[in-house]
Amino acid sequence: MKWQDVLGKDWVLKLLSLVFAIVLWFLVVGEENAEMALDVALELVNLPPETIIINDIPAEIKVRVSGPRSLLQGLSRQRISRVIDLSEAKPGRILIQITPESIRVPRGVRVVKITPSEIEIVLDRLVHKTLKIKVRTSGQLPYGFRLEKIVVNPDKIEVEGPKSTLEKLKVLETQAVDLSDMTTNFQRQVRLKLPPYVSVVKGDPMVTVTVIVQEIKEIKIFKVPVRLGGDNRPVVLKPSLVSIKVVGPLWLLKNLEPKEIRAWVETKNLKPGTYWREVKIALPDKRLRLLSVKPSRVKVYLQKAQESQNILHLIKKTVWKGADHGQKALWHRRDSGAGQRTSDDSGDSPQTGTGHRLLF
Repeated sequence: MKWQDVLGKDWVLKLLSLVFAIVLWFLVVGEENAEMALDVALELVNLPPETIIINDIPAEIKVRVSGPRSLLQGLSRQRISRVIDLSEAKPGRILIQITPESIRVPRGVRVVKITPSEIEIVLDRLVHKTLKIKVRTSGQLPYGFRLEKIVVNPDKIEVEGPKSTLEKLKVLETQAVDLSDMTTNFQRQVRLKLPPYVSVVKGDPMVTVTVIVQEIKEIKIFKVPVRLGGDNRPVVLKPSLVSIKVVGPLWLLKNLEPKEIRAWVETKNLKPGTYWREVKIALPDKRLRLLSVKPSRVKVYLQKAQESQNILHLIKKTVWKGADHGQKALWHRRDSGAGQRTSDDSGDSPQTGTGHRLLF
């Protein structure tokens, strides 16, 4: 029997295959081994319905392999994954062992090290719940303003998440709304502050928050001197001060001084005599409102020039007699410097000039 008959048909092809296999075996066995690190993806499949994973699981694990360099070079271009089947899993903690045998690599390649070699998976029941929304604020409104109310739309929202979390949750808060610079009403979109693994069933986790801010008003009373409106004639006003009641923003009234309020009476074109004149008021800011003036009218004594001089002379005498030596000396030096001296029965008296307004 010939050897061709032993090999049968296509003996040439069979012989070439044997030679190729022998050569390949020598190449693989005789090739230098090497090591390489791989990122192996974790794939979780078949998660039961109404079940949720409530812990962080790495997307990849680190695997170190050893084998012929040519095989490792081809392996680096492949996507290798470790599939974890959760079809039989129940709520609770599960520990998955990652063994070298569970990593699929080509023949001739060996898994040397796996990091981490264990994966913990925590499962919980997935439930739905409708919660009221509470707006969280930070900071204080500026001085003189108060918070009237806060409106949120919608005021309730449906969420889904772990049963263990939603059982304890009574309200759902928003991200903090800063009030520190708010002096007017405002409206804005604010994100909900969702606990881990809790999500909104429909739509985005956003709500519309409207904040109503009220300016605080205050009533304050000022004692203001009454002046003349464009008249320099000698006059006596009785009373010379009026009580003014003003309402306005708290922050504005806090620093308002009586000298900033103008109170006056009109005496222009009036002849000397006695009159009752209405007190007019001018406030320094349009946000202030006048409530009352007491008295609303004052008595005005318009005098002739001679009458005014007589009254002034009497006042000077009274003041001079009641003054001590130091005051008299001061007036004397002042009057001497001005080149003006007046005298009465007891000596010099202070010069008061002309165009006087006497207030009682």
